Amino acid sequence: MVQSSKRWKVKPSLEMLLSNLPGMVYRCLNDEFWSMEFVSAGACRLTGYQPEEFLGEHRARYRDLVHRDDRERVAQEVQAALRADHSFQLTYRISTADRQQKWVWEQGNGIRDEKGNFYALEGYITDISYRMQAEEALRESEERLRLVTQATTDVIWDWDLGSDRIWWSPGVQNMYGFSYAEVNSGKAWTNHIAPEERERVRNRILAVIK
Repeated sequence: MVQSSKRWKVKPSLEMLLSNLPGMVYRCLNDEFWSMEFVSAGACRLTGYQPEEFLGEHRARYRDLVHRDDRERVAQEVQAALRADHSFQLTYRISTADRQQKWVWEQGNGIRDEKGNFYALEGYITDISYRMQAEEALRESEERLRLVTQATTDVIWDWDLGSDRIWWSPGVQNMYGFSYAEVNSGKAWTNHIAPEERERVRNRILAVIK
């Protein structure tokens, strides 16, 4: 059920659409606590709090869910976007009702009053924890590969046949005497093969990739 304050009501025709979104649609005051005036049903999936818990006299404050190391940055980025009259896009961490940490992505806009001041914010917040975890795993994998390639005296290489670009590990300098920059394509590498061996090597490569 979509929840809103008395000051802000959503049309019934939008309730089903908003309820089906994986994240949380909101409207809040542009104050230090992001005092909510409207919260969609996705708040429960995202934060563990029921939408109505963000509204009323004893409301939960969304600002308190934002990780303490991210709060100041988030606030600064929102206000900087408003000053530039731009929408804002943010990535930060929140703590859910059951103390889980999630990475979220938020996009929103400022709402002006009759004097032109930004008095409210409207936006959408969704869970991107899976993506952030995947990116962290990729960074760790790349770091392990970097350490291995730097430590080994063997040559590790990767040839992108589509772009004809070759990547070499640092050991290529010691083994062959040329640098990565000198032989960064299949054509350049072929020029370093003895003329009498080029056709044989070419045929062996073609036999592997066919």
